Amino acid sequence: MMKRVMILKYSWKKIDPGFQFSELWFYWIDKRDTVNGNPYWFGGRVDGKDILIGFDMSKLVLKIVPLSTLDDYDDKAKPFVPRPHVEFVDFNGSLGAIVFPWRNAYFDVWVFVDVEQVWTKNHSVGPIEVKLNRVLRCLKDGRVLGMRPTGYLIVFNSKTKCVKGLFNFGYDFEMYDYTTSLVYIQGMEKVRLRKRHSSWSYSYIQ
Repeated sequence: MMKRVMILKYSWKKIDPGFQFSELWFYWIDKRDTVNGNPYWFGGRVDGKDILIGFDMSKLVLKIVPLSTLDDYDDKAKPFVPRPHVEFVDFNGSLGAIVFPWRNAYFDVWVFVDVEQVWTKNHSVGPIEVKLNRVLRCLKDGRVLGMRPTGYLIVFNSKTKCVKGLFNFGYDFEMYDYTTSLVYIQGMEKVRLRKRHSSWSYSYIQ
């Protein structure tokens, strides 16, 4: 069946996707479902194959992102489809995929080249001495934020190969990027937080 997407800009506007799909569902991409401001969804085609659909917010067009077979991502070279060991992320403003092998010592970071419509392997990370079931962030300084099967968060430094434990939130938490919007000015007074927990303390505005 043919689907239509509607956007709100003072009024509703119909957009013809230019292709057919049987259903559409959200898939977790870096907890925001957006890459560089553009949302992505997984969809099911009428022929039964899964597709990744992106919406270009500037051009107001839908596009299909090919899910190619990546021969090097694990020993069995299975098709590149959404599975627990594949995480899609915003990688420096581009659509990225963190691909776990069956033996969880290394993982690969792939980046989608939009102009050429191909996936390219950017780099590999590891070996990591602890078992991870998810990678939450690839930070710009080379560190990796991951989660162990128990829900314990760790930071892996890809340069020094060191692992640092953080804390255990379990699985019931959400994570967001934080960018400071205020700077400390010399001479500012300390600011007291409104206490809702006995462990809270004073903090400078930064």
